Amino acid sequence: METRGSGGVSYVHSYMA
Repeated sequence: METRGSGGVSYVHSYMA
């Protein structure tokens, strides 16, 4: 999982999930 500086968590969750 990669965390982006700008709302990376939400993006990763949607991208990965």
